[in-house]
Amino acid sequence: YVFPVWDMEQALYGARPQGHAPLYGFGMPDVDDMPVLFTDHSWSRYRQQVCFAYAIERFLKQGGYQPNIFWLNEAHTIPLMARIRHDKDPFFKGARMLFTIHTLQKAGMQRYYDQRFEQMELPGEDLESIFVRHNVLDFTFAAMCLADRVNGVSERHAKILRDDLFPEFEGKITHVTNGTDAEFWMNPVLWRMVAEGRAVS
Repeated sequence: YVFPVWDMEQALYGARPQGHAPLYGFGMPDVDDMPVLFTDHSWSRYRQQVCFAYAIERFLKQGGYQPNIFWLNEAHTIPLMARIRHDKDPFFKGARMLFTIHTLQKAGMQRYYDQRFEQMELPGEDLESIFVRHNVLDFTFAAMCLADRVNGVSERHAKILRDDLFPEFEGKITHVTNGTDAEFWMNPVLWRMVAEGRAVS
């Protein structure tokens, strides 16, 4: 099931700030082995990522949402990239995709050694050739193939991606430096706590 996260925030904190985008979440009450995101259990993590793809695709179609740009972060979005790219489905035709890689560590480059491509039930036989490399299900390489642009989270980070890790995708790699804007992101209740000296800014 899908639920608008903002409905909960609005009930707690009042009117929605001008310019903020709606935020949605989804739950799967019948699945009891996925209590946390980024679980260490390979099969559970794999199932999470495949379920995300199906749920998000279905939600967008049922709601009539046709984004012209998808900004996708982390490995759990990669099966969705494949579903969006499937050329037999006109719903997302023309949509562009930006994929963000946050870490250069091997553990952050999602690969599955004990799962099979067929388990994802993705449309299109051509997708297998970009997901499977050396008999390993390589989600990060697939993302590099499927994305229109890929960004690292700093200039140096992007340089390592281009020069060392993915030189074959040099032309699509750029950087967007990570940063925070506390005034924009902080919840109004937290701002009041800071003002009252009950929290540290």
